[in-house]
Order: sequence, then structure tokens, then C-alpha cells
Amino acid sequence: MLQKELARVAPLAMGRQIELSLDSPDTLLARIDPNTVQSIVQNLLNNAVLYIHDGDQIEVTLNQTGEHLTLRVADSGPGIAKADQARIFERFYRGAGHDVAGTGLGLAIVAQAVARLGGTIELTSGLLGRGCCFTVILPLP
Repeated sequence: MLQKELARVAPLAMGRQIELSLDSPDTLLARIDPNTVQSIVQNLLNNAVLYIHDGDQIEVTLNQTGEHLTLRVADSGPGIAKADQARIFERFYRGAGHDVAGTGLGLAIVAQAVARLGGTIELTSGLLGRGCCFTVILPLP
């Protein structure tokens, strides 16, 4: 499923010289709602591709540790301003200073999907210009 989502955004990424990479086991068996996980991955990748600069990188990692599945989507883009970080998962919220068209729903959809699965999501963003990383931790049944 991760490969499918990366393939979906690949044409846009290639057109902007954005490097996509995936670090994931070849097979991972988890009884978890695939549609909800796909929605999480799709929205995180969409945001990353839309908000980073030409020539930046996106790295997706997935691993299973004990009873948890951990998904990380990290980029080398401009990062997210501290002032925006507390509200970034709110519906219709859009950070200041972005000229990207959108509704402000993508990360809210991610947060709701993660909550439905009983998981957590965390944003790590350094200073502006240093990229950001979204880490989703989902419990496995």
C-alpha cells in the first residue's frame, strides 16, 4: 500500500525533482483497517509534496515494534512555523505565508483517522528551513 501511494505522487514529485524514498519491510502483516491507513498515508504524502520546495526530499518509513506500527513521513522542506504547530491538526487551519491552494483539511483528516485507530500523531519540526517529520504510532490488535 505504501508503494502504491508513493507511485501515485511520483509523477508530481518527479516533475519537481523531489526525491521519494521508502524504508519498509517487504511484507508486514497487520490486522488494521487498510482504508484508514491509506487515508493517513495519502494525506501526509500530499501535504509533503505540496509544501516542500523543488529538489527537496521525502522519506517514508514503516516498521513494527512489538505491538505498535510506526509510520514516519519526513521531508527536507521549509518546516512548519512554531506559531502554526499547535493548530496544524485543526480543521480548515492553514499556516501563514503559504501560497499553496487547499482547504486546510488534510492534517485534520489524518488526526481523526489516527484517533479512530487508537493511535497518536506527533509533529517534529525544527527551525524553518529544516523540514518536518510526522510520526504516527498505531496499536496493533
